[in-house]
Amino acid sequence: MGDLQPTDRRTIAQKLGYLIETLHPKGRGPYSYQEIAELIRQRAGDGDPTVSHGTIHNIAIGKVTNPSVDSLRALGDFFPARTFVD
Repeated sequence: MGDLQPTDRRTIAQKLGYLIETLHPKGRGPYSYQEIAELIRQRAGDGDPTVSHGTIHNIAIGKVTNPSVDSLRALGDFFPARTFVD
């Protein structure tokens, strides 16, 4: 184990890209980064994390490889609520 890394590990950017490409309403394309950020903001309660569309973009393109816990929490809260794929 130790220093060995699984060869099939996906980056956060790849995982986010997969969620964006696959979890959207039937009959429409993926949400834009702006739409995701706005929907997160609209649903956030007091003290709930939000994330900007710029941060989502930077995570998705791999510019941000170690996003904050709050950014990941906001994105994680957004995608499970989407039950659009069969």
